[in-house]
Amino acid sequence: MLKVDPKKGYIVGVSGGPDSVYMLNELVKKKIPNLVIAHVNYHYRDDSDLDQQLVEELAKKHHIPYRILEINSEIYKTPIGNFEAWARTIRYDFFANTAKEFGYDTVMIAHNHNDHIETFLLQKERNNLVNHYGIAPKTIYGDFKVERPILTLNKSQILQRLEKQKIPYRLDSTNVDKKFARNRIRATLNEEDFPLYDQEIKIANQNLAKEMKAVYHYLKTNQVGDTLKITPLWTQLSSTLKTRILYVFLQSQNKNPAQNRKRSLLQEVSRRLDKSSKNFWTILVDDYYLMRDYDLLRLIPKVRLDPRKITIKVDEDLYLVEEFPNGYELFEAIKKDGFRFPYTITNDYQEFKDKLWIGKKTVKNYFNSLKTPYLTRYTNGLLYRRGSNKVLNQGHEKANKQTNEYGKIIRIIKRGE
Repeated sequence: MLKVDPKKGYIVGVSGGPDSVYMLNELVKKKIPNLVIAHVNYHYRDDSDLDQQLVEELAKKHHIPYRILEINSEIYKTPIGNFEAWARTIRYDFFANTAKEFGYDTVMIAHNHNDHIETFLLQKERNNLVNHYGIAPKTIYGDFKVERPILTLNKSQILQRLEKQKIPYRLDSTNVDKKFARNRIRATLNEEDFPLYDQEIKIANQNLAKEMKAVYHYLKTNQVGDTLKITPLWTQLSSTLKTRILYVFLQSQNKNPAQNRKRSLLQEVSRRLDKSSKNFWTILVDDYYLMRDYDLLRLIPKVRLDPRKITIKVDEDLYLVEEFPNGYELFEAIKKDGFRFPYTITNDYQEFKDKLWIGKKTVKNYFNSLKTPYLTRYTNGLLYRRGSNKVLNQGHEKANKQTNEYGKIIRIIKRGE
């Protein structure tokens, strides 16, 4: 087992199966005083209550506090999709919440050596991008540490020790259901082959470490928040390295990790960056847009690019300018125009780029001449009077400026004074 600090507190994930029961028993033998058992009853199997019963009995026997999460079986009337991924998220979120409740920072999970090998073979089969091949002994989940103290033990070793000590455990019938990819792999494994797999995993992680060094070097110099700069160096990188840079970039934004691991999505983004001569394009990824904006790649919430159109009819409506990033510029343009209401403000660049004019150029040509970022074009407001196609502001202010007068007027309007 990994070294366990007896002064620390641990959340121990116990399913009732042989691995977690063995791990719990070893922790008890080490007389670790601050343990909390956490168990999820998915009610996915008819006999899952027996698992919960065993876990509760073990907790009471060893005088260990425990927490149980029970999933309402009604949820299964609606298709879930990837059950294993869904169940894992439910389980880990519950473990993290339990850790928070008790003020602990570490969760113990009973993955064994077989799980490690199975995970590696699944990773190869699915060709997904990963941060580590196989299962890492220690990882982070949100704000909590995850440790796997029995990762070096084979399943057969665990079962033999449980039988020798006559420790009861439960068997999950779904672990042999071959509709799950992991179970199909499990059925073909021979523990005698594990040393060969271990060597393959070692080499794969060494190569991955070299790749990640190059990835982080590129990101360190070219990523700022949700924006990635596409430099001339990009064209010289290998397709594998480009894909991994995009993977880590998206992962750093914590946006749907399952989607981000899809190599097909990342390869499509990389292909467009390489082949498309357009300065602007978007790819929808769930509730976000990946946006090419000249030499930048941005990750933008979809709602941020929603087109809006509002009317400023009277003084009391002036606070509405704050719905746009360039609210101050809009306010100053209305003020300069003498408050001749009504006014219309829109950020619907796609609709009005050829209909409205700034000076002697259409909005599109005006912005093109300045190389105005497309994020600005699709978020900043354009101000015009009804019946006119003349834009009264420049529309390319990067952010609100604050003046005492502007702030005071907006606050007064909001208070209705």
